[in-house]
Amino acid sequence: MTTALVEWPSSRTQDLVSLLVAITKVPGHIHRGEALDDEGKPRSWRRLPWIEMVWYDAHWMQPGMITRRASDDADRTRRRDIYVKIQNVESQLVAAGLFQWKHAFQYLIRALEKEPGPSDEVEAGNDGEADGQLKLDFHIPAAACWIQHNGKRLYDGLVNDELRGLNKRDIPSVARHFDHPLDRWEFWRNRFMKIRKNESDSFVKEAAATAADVMRNIQG
Repeated sequence: MTTALVEWPSSRTQDLVSLLVAITKVPGHIHRGEALDDEGKPRSWRRLPWIEMVWYDAHWMQPGMITRRASDDADRTRRRDIYVKIQNVESQLVAAGLFQWKHAFQYLIRALEKEPGPSDEVEAGNDGEADGQLKLDFHIPAAACWIQHNGKRLYDGLVNDELRGLNKRDIPSVARHFDHPLDRWEFWRNRFMKIRKNESDSFVKEAAATAADVMRNIQG
């Protein structure tokens, strides 16, 4: 199923997500009760045990790691499109309640609050260096997907200061300090608007414009 989510056309993603949601509502236990949870109790289908682990085991590479494996510009573009598709799917899995909600906040913080620098523009020497690189043509279209599918809930979460309830270990190290929770929303939107204005890559520019418009409409 996780393979189909990535390989099937985007027009079928919502059908697959709906199927997964339906599976979570199946009564009874997995494998007639032989599968046990951490407390030794039979696992139910609720929240689809293990699917999130399987997903992240398959899709752990960050953009900087991906770009350093590209053989040429065409291969880089192909890998970028796959990455954005993966993030589009993941954002819908989070929106459907199948994956943990914290992933939405984490992605937007990493993509929009990291200060861009010269080291982001070069190919990293190893995966350790590549891990934290900001690649706009990867991160911004992906961030736009997260806004598209989770924007209203992200906004409401900031209104209710939900980040305060997260474990500090779950908050990315690049997170900025804001005196008021909704200042983060304004910062994110301004970041998209700045990229829309200054970025020459039409793929990135259009994604930033779409995200900024969605955020404006949500805020009202």
